[in-house]
Amino acid sequence: MSKTPYLDKKMKVVNFIEDEMKKGKANPKIRGWAMSKILEQVKEEFGEKEVPFARDYFTRYYERSKKKWHQKETYGIMQRCIEFT
Repeated sequence: MSKTPYLDKKMKVVNFIEDEMKKGKANPKIRGWAMSKILEQVKEEFGEKEVPFARDYFTRYYERSKKKWHQKETYGIMQRCIEFT
């Protein structure tokens, strides 16, 4: 038994979400994933108590990915400007 069962359960939910997102991206028929479908699966797998945590994880995941994209895009634009000067 782990000393942090609460954290272990949350990590299981996060790993489940990440796996489902990877499966969705890898499937050429559906070409992606839907948050609503994964939330339904979380509800079935872990119970309704974990759905708010899963939804919160999605919003934080998107915030991080948008920031990374924005940083990469800004860096690319800056590099192009330097090349032209």
